Parts: sequence; structure tokens; C-alpha cells
Amino acid sequence: MTTRTMKVNRACVALALLVFAASAGGAEEAAQRKGNAPAAVAAVPALLTELASNDIGRVHVATESLVKADSAVVPALAEGLAGTSDPFVRLKIIEIFARLRGEGGDALPVLSGLVIQEKGTERERAARAINWIATDRKDGGTPLAIPDVDAIMAVLLADLGQEDPKIRDSAARAVAYLAPFLDAAAKDSLISALIPLTGDSTAVRHKHIWWSWIPGITRYPVREAAAWALEQLGMDDPRVRACLERHYGQRLFSRLNLAIPELAEVAAAVRADAYGKALQLYKPIFLRRIGAAAFEDPWNWGHVGSAAQLLTNVHTAKQYALNTGATRYVGAPGAMDWFIDEPQNNSWPELTHRMSWTGYLLKPEHGGFAKDGNPAYLRHWMAVFSDFDSNLRHQQAIVEEQYRKIGIGKVWWSYDGSFRWILWQAFRAEARMNGLAYAMRTFPERTHEAVCEVLLAKFLVAAA
Repeated sequence: MTTRTMKVNRACVALALLVFAASAGGAEEAAQRKGNAPAAVAAVPALLTELASNDIGRVHVATESLVKADSAVVPALAEGLAGTSDPFVRLKIIEIFARLRGEGGDALPVLSGLVIQEKGTERERAARAINWIATDRKDGGTPLAIPDVDAIMAVLLADLGQEDPKIRDSAARAVAYLAPFLDAAAKDSLISALIPLTGDSTAVRHKHIWWSWIPGITRYPVREAAAWALEQLGMDDPRVRACLERHYGQRLFSRLNLAIPELAEVAAAVRADAYGKALQLYKPIFLRRIGAAAFEDPWNWGHVGSAAQLLTNVHTAKQYALNTGATRYVGAPGAMDWFIDEPQNNSWPELTHRMSWTGYLLKPEHGGFAKDGNPAYLRHWMAVFSDFDSNLRHQQAIVEEQYRKIGIGKVWWSYDGSFRWILWQAFRAEARMNGLAYAMRTFPERTHEAVCEVLLAKFLVAAA
């Protein structure tokens, strides 16, 4: 990147801050707010200091206090973001903007500036924050407009062509978060840039151990980030669908014994390089087999509420330290935050990552798919696993590095290779296979209709 480009990008952020400061009421309204500001707003500087305390408990309390203050804290948080170079504090402020959702609309110019300027984790987090804010319209209105969207697309397109794989990875993940807000022309350009990257085998080195050995999915993050971005841009585009059919089909069928008679037609399609046809032929065979297998019903514990609540991407956890029934918005599939809380035992991530809660989307007593065969619940179930498979390890590596920088060592103890980690893997495998088998036993025809063969291939590759 040239010095001139860097100066322009920094100017964009500065301009965004100026626009923000001058918006809706100007200095007179700001002075009035300052005169009778809520206690939480007046305490923002102190709370920002707490975010830099290197103490998990204090960081958690400060974060929750700022989120509860709603839109009133946005100006002070924007000022705090501009005034700190501490990576940990900056990421926490972006997280708070995201959790404000629709109340954080005034932060959109600042977040757009970050997507334009930054080239790594801050860009990804800012893009996800934009997604959470822009989609949250409690009045049912249209999503909020994203400032400088044309400039954002120009930068992301340029960065998808950069030599540095980390920059390409960051740009692709930002595209995935912003995909719902792009027009047809922008999507067309991005699809053309992303498809070649699904074959990018450039490994990106991460400090986290799991990036080094998990086959396929995490050894080549650029390839996976590009496929994830294409998935979010939409498989209704035939180029996207053909690309993902090959991307996941090759990896699935390389793991199967295609010599058995039942898969003869599938094998012929694979030899003919017709992965779309092969996946279409394989789906009914797999679903029929798993429907006849002796799997248990899916578990549904760790959460309370209903399947309908989960469709709104709001989770209420009720177990261990969270027996109070704490509620969190975790993001829609495509923009989920798998590390929504501070890293501590029996916290949100530990409970959520087991995936046993996904049974609520299927079980009839909670109003799920098996109640009346409503395909929305099974599609949401599949989309949640798709997000999990594309993002959990990536987000984990980022969060562990984020906390390591402030002197906190290994924080996600359920992923340290111990018995607990192995147990969590078993929970996830059960959640996947029990869930699909249960759907087939209850409404087989609607299960066939609701399950996308491309996402099924991805689902099975991740489970292998």
C-alpha cells in the first residue's frame, strides 16, 4: 500500500468522526446532553479505563455497563476509539458498538471508516458490527444505510487482489459480513474476484495450535474465507453455486469409498467432473441411510426459550454460572459471534460451543421443525452449523491472541487438547448426526426439500 493511500484511508476515518460529531443537533445538542448526561455516559472515560485493566472480571463489568447505556454512549465511545491505540480496547469498543445493534446507528460512519482503513481483525470486527447495527430495525423498517459503501467495496476489491494472504483473508471475511447490504453490481464484481481465491492454497500461519493440523478447513484460511464470502453473497448465482459444489464436493468425495455399488452413479458424476450432479445424487442416499440409523433424539439443553426465539438469533442460557437465564443476541447465521462473553469457565462460549442447544430448533416441545415440518427451523439449523464450521476456529485464534496480548494466557480451556475438548467434540458430532436423523424420522420429504446439498457436503466435511 502506498503512503498516499494510507493517508487517504486515515483521512476517511477522521472525516467519519467529524461527520459523526456534527450530526443531528450539533454542538448545541451535544452541550445539552453533556449538561444532563446519564450517569453511564459521564462514566464512560472511567469504564474505558477498566477495559484496559487486564482483569477479565473488570473488563466484563465495564463492557456490560456500556452496552446497557444504549445509544447515549456512542459519542463518547467514538471519541475513545479515536483516542486509543490499544488493540484490546479498540476491539472491545467495536464489540460494544455491535452489541448496541440498532441503538448504535450513529457509529456506522466510524465503523465504515475502519473497514476502509484497517487490513486485519479490526476490519472484520467493524464489518460484523455494521451487520448487527444495520439489520436491527425494531420498527420493522428497512435496514440502515451503510455510509461510504462504494468506497468500502473499492478497497475490498483491491485487497482481494493483494499478495499478502492475511489481507485477502480479512477482505473476504469483511465481504461476508457486508453481503446482505450490497447491490447486484457490487456482488457481481466481488463474486468474480472471490471465485479464484477458493483455490488459493497459501497457508496463513497462526500461533494457535489448531490451525496447524485440522485437515482442509483451517490449513488454508484464504480458501475457506473466500468460500464463506461466496456463500453469503448467495448461491442463487450459478457461478457461486458451481464454485461451491466443486469446493465442497471434491473434499467430500475424496473421503468416501465410491467403489460401493450404491454410489456408482455418484462416482460416475465425480469422474465426469460434474460435482453438482454428484451432490444431488448423494444427498438422498445419505439422508435415507441416516434416517434409518439408530441415532438418539437430539439433545436440547443449556438454553431455555423456544425455537422461534432462536430464529431471532437471541439465546437465553440457563446452566452452570448462567442459571439466571442470561440473554444475548449472537448474530444471524453469516454474522455470528461465537465468543460473545469474556473468557471464563462456564461462560457463554463454553456453553454455546457444545451445540447441544441446536436441538431446540428441531424438537416439537419447543416449537421446532418436528412440530409441523416448518422448513425455516431446519434451514436455520443448517445455517448455524455452516457459520460454526467457517468461523469458530478463526474467531478463536483472534480472541486468544487478543487476550494473550494483555497478559492473559490460555483462556479457552475447553479447547486445550484435554479430555474436556474431546468431550466437546463428541457433543458437536452428536448434535449434527442426531439432528439430521431426527429430521428424517419426523418429516422426511420436507427434510429433503430443506437441506441444501452444498451445505450438506460442507456439514459432512466438517464432521469428518
